[in-house]
Amino acid sequence: MKLVISASPHIDSGATTRKIMGDVLIALLPALIAAVIIFGWRALLVTAVCAAACVFFEWGFEKLCHKPSTIDDLSAVVTGVILAYNLPVSIPLWQAVFGCLVAIVAVKQLFGGIGKNFANPALVGRIVLFLSFSKTMTAWVFPDAVSSATPLAQLAAGQKPELWTLLLGNHGGCIGETCALALLLGIRAGLKALFAAVGFTALWSNAVRYFVIIVFAGLLWPMCFTRFLSKKEA
Repeated sequence: MKLVISASPHIDSGATTRKIMGDVLIALLPALIAAVIIFGWRALLVTAVCAAACVFFEWGFEKLCHKPSTIDDLSAVVTGVILAYNLPVSIPLWQAVFGCLVAIVAVKQLFGGIGKNFANPALVGRIVLFLSFSKTMTAWVFPDAVSSATPLAQLAAGQKPELWTLLLGNHGGCIGETCALALLLGIRAGLKALFAAVGFTALWSNAVRYFVIIVFAGLLWPMCFTRFLSKKEA
């Protein structure tokens, strides 16, 4: 019997980076649909600009460095979408593009590309934008240009946000964070695609159970918190 010694991974599911990133984009889609409904078409514009800018910066950097292009793996698109989800809908587009430059070039490519970056590129891009443009990064508005406070700001002011408002996302906040229901749907879609990609379809039933727990926790916590505030005021 011939013994073969090799480094991990020892089991290949056949999943590629492109397929995994495609599943991530599918999981992010419900939040985008909700953002367009809540904030209007500018949410789609900001997301598209961020995705395109990230792809462009990744292609340009690799072109300048004479490296093989990796834009086909969709990781740059995922970075752009996640960065857009962490931005207010009213942000100037040039600032969003600057955040994409930081995320792709400074955080991802300078450290060797996908899987070698020291931190999440999209979140570092958001941090840099927040420190550089704090005024526009905290301008929470609806498409009709009426200012809207976030739930945390309402709590700080002694107001109680309604449960359904928190669940459906009809309040101020970043593009991809307001609608809890859309995020829960994205979690379900992402888990199903992930387990199918790695070949663990038998674990999908357990994933459904965890999803149900997450849903109930997401619904019960705001109800308990609102009831606690009511008793405190009484």
